[in-house]
Amino acid sequence: MKRAEKKVEIKKVVFVDYSSFEAGRCNNGGQYGFWTEWSIVPGTRWVYEADHRTTADFCYCPYCGRFEQDLNRHMEWCWPERVRLDCLLQKIDEYLARYAGEEEMYVEIHWADGSVSSTR
Repeated sequence: MKRAEKKVEIKKVVFVDYSSFEAGRCNNGGQYGFWTEWSIVPGTRWVYEADHRTTADFCYCPYCGRFEQDLNRHMEWCWPERVRLDCLLQKIDEYLARYAGEEEMYVEIHWADGSVSSTR
């Protein structure tokens, strides 16, 4: 991703991985979709916090992106990852380079003006 002037206006970045997703098996059949939302931390301008999600119906930690049997106990010691904007931009570059050409793996950038850019 090029370092554009709009970078300060990034509200949220979503890394999507639907490479193993299969309709009908995406909740409890082992073929899940995953995504991580990096949203700006309220009260900051350039700090973003990760929120990991999945299509699975099992306990999944939104902080670290792992399946956990006892999610409440796990979340007592697990904390969400936070990064500065420059690190988030580097993560975007690395993700796009690693998964170039893979349609099920893409990045969405949600701008402060409400528009959305997608690499899909």
